[in-house]
Amino acid sequence: MKRSRIALSVLVTALTLVFSFGLAQGDDAEAREVVEGVKQQWVDLVSQQDAAGLAQLFTEDGQFFYEGGVTEGREALEEMFGTLFDSGLVESSVPVSEVWLLGDTAFAVGEATNVDAQGEFSGNFLEIFKQEDGEWKIYRLMSTAGSMPEGAATGGTMTGGGN
Repeated sequence: MKRSRIALSVLVTALTLVFSFGLAQGDDAEAREVVEGVKQQWVDLVSQQDAAGLAQLFTEDGQFFYEGGVTEGREALEEMFGTLFDSGLVESSVPVSEVWLLGDTAFAVGEATNVDAQGEFSGNFLEIFKQEDGEWKIYRLMSTAGSMPEGAATGGTMTGGGN
């Protein structure tokens, strides 16, 4: 947990510097179209309960940071999404509020609202997209939309907790 907080703090600081000095292009139309397309795929794949499809939206070494830890790599992400579906995740809405393009990297922020067996929960997200094999993929996803259910990441795929 401490490690992921430090990594997230460093990332937020770096992005703040990039945007403060005007190095990123604001809300590039093409980048926005790509990001919104990926987010629509996300919504569709959640409604289809397709854990493998969601994992394919990420780069091979993609990471999903959430309250309590991080899950890394497509195989681990697929397992995590499967556990989320088993625990009742049925719907996701992820409108994008801002998109920036910096070279071959795109950044997006927005609000996520998810519905599971216990009700609706919301939070914000920050995503970093990179091109992999000519396709835009999620490289890093940081979300404040809640913690993962027990067992959502197993076998050393999740880090978090103590030091």
